[in-house]
Amino acid sequence: MHPKLGFEAAIKAIAEWVQPKSAISHLIFCSMSGVGMPGADVILVKLLELSASINRLMLYNLSCYGSGTVLRIAKDIADTNPGARILAVRAESTCLSGRRQYREHGTTACLEQVVPTLVCSRLEACLVKAFGWATECGVASDRNSIFWVVHPGGWKVLDEVEETLFADE
Repeated sequence: MHPKLGFEAAIKAIAEWVQPKSAISHLIFCSMSGVGMPGADVILVKLLELSASINRLMLYNLSCYGSGTVLRIAKDIADTNPGARILAVRAESTCLSGRRQYREHGTTACLEQVVPTLVCSRLEACLVKAFGWATECGVASDRNSIFWVVHPGGWKVLDEVEETLFADE
């Protein structure tokens, strides 16, 4: 777990938000990097000097789907708690994908160079298959009006997805 890495990101987010830290009502912290006691959420609350009574949720070992889960939970909290102010933190020091090498203190994974091209070669067809029903039924105007997340896989994957989907914009 990386509460100090999460702390650095949280400080930047709070500064951009321009509201007092005391307004934060909920903290969601997610990390794949391990489990410890006290949890990273408790450590982050102390580092940020937040109220000890803040509503906290610590998510462990969610792997690649952790960020999407954090966003979904944050949305659910916001939808059901008017006035909630949620700080959502995802902190990792690992990259996940293809080849895995086991080392003394954890797992290291490296992204194969061909992965971004493979992901994007069928991306449009997959999005049509996944979200076409929503536009056909009038549930959504387009796929961007539906909550969905690209598997992050690494910066090269995200960059190629952006180029594939938004090259015309």
